[in-house]
Amino acid sequence: MEAPAQPKWVKYLTAELKIATAEEAWPFFEDYCNLAKYAPDVVDTSHFVEGICNQPGLVRYCAATATKVWDGRMQSKKLWVNEKLNQIDPIKKSLTYEVKENNVGIKTLVGTCSAYPISKESKQGCNLQWSFVADPIPGWEQDEFASFIQAMLNSMAKNIEDTVTAKKKKTEDSKIPRCCLPNFLRMIKSNLKI
Repeated sequence: MEAPAQPKWVKYLTAELKIATAEEAWPFFEDYCNLAKYAPDVVDTSHFVEGICNQPGLVRYCAATATKVWDGRMQSKKLWVNEKLNQIDPIKKSLTYEVKENNVGIKTLVGTCSAYPISKESKQGCNLQWSFVADPIPGWEQDEFASFIQAMLNSMAKNIEDTVTAKKKKTEDSKIPRCCLPNFLRMIKSNLKI
């Protein structure tokens, strides 16, 4: 007799950005093969495997080091997955992918990443959402696995916010007319008492 099927894991994880809008955050999700560039605190490497850039069927490879209790003792393991892009919608700022080959023990996992405004009235900030539906993963508890994904999302949110903020600052700085730049620099210098 077969063991009863365990219920699927379903999680909706979010991270709020205070400055970056959904329009500014979306290109980071859309840059599908460069997850390590935007979540370097968690993802060690990510790169193109096959397919057409940012089109359904594109496959990326991602690897991360996870430290947890494995085989009864605390240790670190290099985990890797190949993830196939199933859908991408720049208008809705959403993409869906599924995990294929991996050494994590994932049988099935379908994830969705999206960026959306905090509210209709909001002129800045947005929410990033990373949700997934998966069969239970051997060696992981659902909340433990969700925490791992949340750490990637938080890392990505921080790096998006930092990148967008720096870009906005650079744009604002470039608005200072060249003729005023020496006076502006003198003013900053006198305020800093250099």
